[in-house]
Amino acid sequence: MSSSSGHAMHCVLCLHGYTQNAKKFRDRTGPFRRNMKRRMELVYMTAPLDATVEFERSGGSNKGGGGDSSATDNGEEEGPSAAWWNPRATAAETWGDIRRSAEAVMRTMREQGPFDGIVGFSQGAGMAAVVLALMRRAAEDGSGAADGVDAAVVRDARALPPLRFAFLFAGFYPDVPQFDALLTV
Repeated sequence: MSSSSGHAMHCVLCLHGYTQNAKKFRDRTGPFRRNMKRRMELVYMTAPLDATVEFERSGGSNKGGGGDSSATDNGEEEGPSAAWWNPRATAAETWGDIRRSAEAVMRTMREQGPFDGIVGFSQGAGMAAVVLALMRRAAEDGSGAADGVDAAVVRDARALPPLRFAFLFAGFYPDVPQFDALLTV
């Protein structure tokens, strides 16, 4: 695909932060979208889980991972508050959320791609890091297995074409042993 200026268009998947959704993130990236409209086709995805942690509007704390207590300037909400994962009692339960979200991201990549790159903000940056780690593991390791990470989710990543770039902003580290295992070769 090429733009009217003759430059190749890059298809980019965009992952929002905790308590955001595709519409909120798209609205907040308006200047970026306008500057990139001749170079990038941006596809915004909403996380598959409802966010469970509320924030104080005064910039309060969050335990959900890289939160954004966003509302529009006039105070109206812009759709559901979504999450790539929620804080859970155990790392295994948290990993279950992360795995479900990674599967949803990879399904979007298969169905709406191919993608040249991925953009992640806040918890979305952490989710992008998980998907990138799964893709790297799939490309490098024939078995696909990692401690606590079943081989099926890594095999799903193997079917994806490689990404050319990633922009990760204000990322939140998925602090579970399964993610650490993905980073260990």
